[in-house]
Amino acid sequence: MIVGWTAGALSDLREIREYIARDSPQAAQRVVEHVFASSVRLARFPRSAKEILRSPGHSIRALADPPYQILYEIREKSVLVVAVVHGRRDLRQLLSLIKERP
Repeated sequence: MIVGWTAGALSDLREIREYIARDSPQAAQRVVEHVFASSVRLARFPRSAKEILRSPGHSIRALADPPYQILYEIREKSVLVVAVVHGRRDLRQLLSLIKERP
């Protein structure tokens, strides 16, 4: 499977990097690399994370990557990362916002 990223998910990661980089550019880079490495593992084990939303023909899963969560969909031949959020955020509340993203 191929792992793809939505523009919104890349924007999330960019914001996380910028926030952390205020204190430590090196730590920010490590976090970004770690999130990308975790997302690559989804190509081999796409069903390894908890399903948090299911509707007909649609499912979103959340892979815990403390302190963040990687939200993604399993497509026919790919995994699509739709958001990267802090683990303390209310996922149910965020799902409606994520659905509206490009």
